[in-house]
Amino acid sequence: MKKKIGVLIFFLVISVMLSACTDDNEDVENAKVEDLEERIYELENKNEEYEKNQKELAKGLFRYELSIGDEEILNSEITTDKKEFSIILSERYPNITTQNEKLNEIIRSGKISGNHYNEHIKSLTPKPNEETMTDGTIVTAFHYIYKDLKVGDTIKIEITDELKERLGFNSNTVEITVE
Repeated sequence: MKKKIGVLIFFLVISVMLSACTDDNEDVENAKVEDLEERIYELENKNEEYEKNQKELAKGLFRYELSIGDEEILNSEITTDKKEFSIILSERYPNITTQNEKLNEIIRSGKISGNHYNEHIKSLTPKPNEETMTDGTIVTAFHYIYKDLKVGDTIKIEITDELKERLGFNSNTVEITVE
C-alpha cells in the first residue's frame, strides 16, 4: 500500500512538474506567435507604403496636359481672341521597353484610370465641330476643334477629379471665353 501511495505521489509530482513546463512552453510559444504577428503587421504596413510610393513614382512618368493649340491651360478661366482653335488633351508617357513584366505592370499603374484618358472629359459645351486623335511614339492627343466662334462665346469643359489632380487644377470646370 505504501508503495502504491509512493508511486501515486511520484506520478502526481511528475505531472505537476510537466504541467508547469507545458505552461512555460505555452507562454514561450504564445510570445513567439505574438512577436511573429507583430512583425507580419509591420511588414504589411511597409509593403503598403512601398506599393503606394511605387504608384506615385509611376504616376510621375505620365504627364497630362490640356491646351488651346500650343498654349497650355493653367487655370480654369481663359480668354482668347481666336475664333478657331483646338482644345487638346494629351498624354505623354515614358518610352521604356523592358522584358520585365512586373516592371511593365508598375509603369502602367501610373496611367490615369479607364481605357482612354479622354474619358475623363465629362462634357464639352458646346460640342466641337470636329474631334481627332493623334498618336506618336511618346505622346497621344485628343483634339477638339472649334470653328466659327464669335465674341462672347464660351466653351465649358467638365473634367473628373482624377484628371483635375493630374492637371494640377483647382476646379473641375474650365471655361474658355472668346473676346
